[in-house]
Amino acid sequence: METIDKKTLSERDICTKYITPAIVQAGWNLFNQIQEEVTFTKGRVMVKGRLWSRGESKRVDFLLSHKPNIPVAVIEARSLPRIITLTAAAKFHGITSLSP
Repeated sequence: METIDKKTLSERDICTKYITPAIVQAGWNLFNQIQEEVTFTKGRVMVKGRLWSRGESKRVDFLLSHKPNIPVAVIEARSLPRIITLTAAAKFHGITSLSP
């Protein structure tokens, strides 16, 4: 079997080959609980007098939901060596692993 130099992989390759299988192996349902490459927020609301506008929307690599429309964790993939980062919200709620 050919060895892969992980440092040459793109962020999307890392998601497909390593992160998605790890999430599924941890017990998350690929079709009901995992969303990939989704917009997570509409952006910050900025008000100046009577005018307002929205800032840049935020996109995430993975959004894990316990039930529909109840997200519990955001996973942002990075190229090696920083692969998975759990959000502060997930840590606040005591989520320290990928188990559903």
